[in-house]
Parts: sequence; structure tokens; C-alpha cells
Amino acid sequence: MFAWQVGSCRVTCHSRGSHRTVVEQRGRMFKQEVPTIGLSVEQGTDSVPDDGRFHVVVGGQIVFSSGQKAAALAHYRSLRNDLVRNAGIARTAPDPQETRRRERQFYDFQAVMSESMRQRSMKAKRKGGKGGSGGV
Repeated sequence: MFAWQVGSCRVTCHSRGSHRTVVEQRGRMFKQEVPTIGLSVEQGTDSVPDDGRFHVVVGGQIVFSSGQKAAALAHYRSLRNDLVRNAGIARTAPDPQETRRRERQFYDFQAVMSESMRQRSMKAKRKGGKGGSGGV
């Protein structure tokens, strides 16, 4: 499950795994976690100090801290791979039907947006007589 939070709007997207990301721009908050193994990388959340650093947390305990997001994410990924392997959680192949459904959903959305843009473009290009296209 992926979740992004910007301002007061929260967007959620489900994925194959139970991996979740929360980003809030107002208070410089960042959280990416795998709840099933108790692993997360956080910045400015309630469970870590609000010192502007990125903290890798395992089972509620901070095990790594860095001022750079890239370094914290690299440590998080290596721990994630080890913990997932040790927990016996097997990666499953994506369901082809689910993949097709998501692709169809994306293309339908893209078609709606393209049609809307086409209509807006046509309206903007429309020529009118005296006084423009809105009348006299």
C-alpha cells in the first residue's frame, strides 16, 4: 500500500506488497514502512526526534540515523531485504489479470484526460465574428 500525504490531501495506492510511503510537505515529514516486519524510515514523525534527520526504525527502536535521505534509504533497503528473507516472506509473481486491469484503468483515465484537453483546445481555437466567439 502506498500513501502520499501532501497538505491535507491524502492519496492511497495499493500495490502487490504491503509497503507504504507517507510524505507531508508542511512539517517536513517522511515515512516509508513495511508494517509486517516492523521496519520504517522516518523523518519528523511522532516516533522519531524532529531533528531534520532520517531515522531507520526496527521494532520501534532507531537503528540508524542520517542527515541524508539517500543514505537512510540505502540502509533501510538492505535491512528490508534481510528481514524479508529471514521472515520467510516470498515474493509472489504479479497476477496477470490484475496487471491488465490496472493498465486498462490507466489507459481509460488517460483517454478521458486527453478528450478533455482536446475539447478545451478546440474551444480556444474557435473563431467568431465581430466581437469574438462570445457574441457582440
